[in-house]
Amino acid sequence: MKITRDVFGRGSLYVTQALGRFKSLETGYAVVHRESLGISARFTTKQDHAGLRCSFSIGRLFVEFNICDNRHWNHEADRFYFDDEEPVFEGYPLA
Repeated sequence: MKITRDVFGRGSLYVTQALGRFKSLETGYAVVHRESLGISARFTTKQDHAGLRCSFSIGRLFVEFNICDNRHWNHEADRFYFDDEEPVFEGYPLA
């Protein structure tokens, strides 16, 4: 389990828990500067960190919940990069 504090600024907490070799559960909250009211959910495929992302905000509290794939998507080959491949982002290696 990885715990990151103040990733969104002061007053935030983000927790990442591995669910397997390629999947993770990520949850977090932040106290933001602007008040809002909203809810969001989306499911993505064929992209970096694809998966389910849900969030809601009420007042100054923002809460996020993600179940996602840790791998990067190879758009040219239409698949995730293999372990021994170096991902490329807009023509530049990520490393």
